[in-house]
Amino acid sequence: MKNPTDLHQLIFSNFKIKPGIKASVVIPVKDEEYYIEKVLQSLSHQVDLDGNLLDVNFFEILILANNCTDHSVDLIKNFQLNQQIWKIFLIENNIRQKHF
Repeated sequence: MKNPTDLHQLIFSNFKIKPGIKASVVIPVKDEEYYIEKVLQSLSHQVDLDGNLLDVNFFEILILANNCTDHSVDLIKNFQLNQQIWKIFLIENNIRQKHF
């Protein structure tokens, strides 16, 4: 890839911004099998200042899984299957680091 725009297109070209989305929560993941379920559970229990659960139509969760060698991706996919309310998008990347 020659420039950052190419990388952006590679990562986000399959997803369109949906009308009504007010915020995107972006979670970079690299071998986080011990924490990822807790993070997703925590997000699903967030409330507003009045104590009401956040409206799931106002935000989306983008998970960027890069070069995962553990069960992180499987756990995320399982979470997606077990709940159909949250807009969770999983992007699996295998972007190599440059060695200097």
